[in-house]
Amino acid sequence: MKARRLAALVGPTATGKTALAIEVAEALRESTSPRELEILSFDSVQFYRELVIGSARPTAEQLRRVRHHMIGHQSLREEMTAGRFATQAQDLMAQASTSVDFLIVGGSGFYWQALERGVPDVPASTLESRARIEAYVAEVGIEAAYARLVSRDAEAARRIHPHDHYRITRALEILSTLPEGETWSARRARHESAPAQVAVRAKVGLELSREDLEKQVAARTSQMLAQGLLDEVRNLLASGVISSEEPISGPLSSVGYFEAILALREGWGQKQLHQAICQSTLRLAKKQKTWFQRDPEIQWFDAKRDIARAREVLVAAFT
Repeated sequence: MKARRLAALVGPTATGKTALAIEVAEALRESTSPRELEILSFDSVQFYRELVIGSARPTAEQLRRVRHHMIGHQSLREEMTAGRFATQAQDLMAQASTSVDFLIVGGSGFYWQALERGVPDVPASTLESRARIEAYVAEVGIEAAYARLVSRDAEAARRIHPHDHYRITRALEILSTLPEGETWSARRARHESAPAQVAVRAKVGLELSREDLEKQVAARTSQMLAQGLLDEVRNLLASGVISSEEPISGPLSSVGYFEAILALREGWGQKQLHQAICQSTLRLAKKQKTWFQRDPEIQWFDAKRDIARAREVLVAAFT
């Protein structure tokens, strides 16, 4: 029986991971010893079927060319967690034909960590603890709540966007249940040094220079707006997924959707919205790069200048 082969393609947003993954799958399909490669996404926004334009989901044509998993996988009305993703992804791979290999692709570090090393040992959320922290955040506001997180656990705060209501609330909830003097980031650091649960034959990271990334982000943002990002968000608001007044949280606090909701609420013009999305995307890319750079096993390639070499390394991992 053929042993299943796995590899990972990681890195910041807007560096061309999807295009490269499809090229690798098609190259393997057409090689002298063909192998069937499918793509397993760990993009934390593309999980949701309602989020298409702002998530930069692969196009219908790309999805036809190579089979993708975990994209448009569930509704916004259901909560996806890193632990749930890891369980579903492992089940999916275990149930797949042994003739299928997987290229695991994305930029959401929490979800990759959960798949590769399992979920950190932190107390589960309870209705009581969740309600207590939610009440606190509602009372003081998200900025003050984030400042409290910074004072309690600066390393944990560094990994969370200051407007990410869900993750700030969850981090404060975790900290409230840990023993005195212990931080979430310290517990997570111990977890990250544990042996991997999923073995991959190669880890490839894509990166771009600041100048190239700025150009790519600006072009992609223009494309999203031209495709109707604001209309997509209007429809989400009209569907009742989020009201026009409640705090922006969960997947809708992700880059692109957060700014589009603010634009509709506050009457921003197209230029202001474009600038805000670009700035937030560049901040996100920096955080993603910082996250993955901690892993010495990742081989980094410039997505503009070294893409052919990155393709060779990934193809070799499956042959």
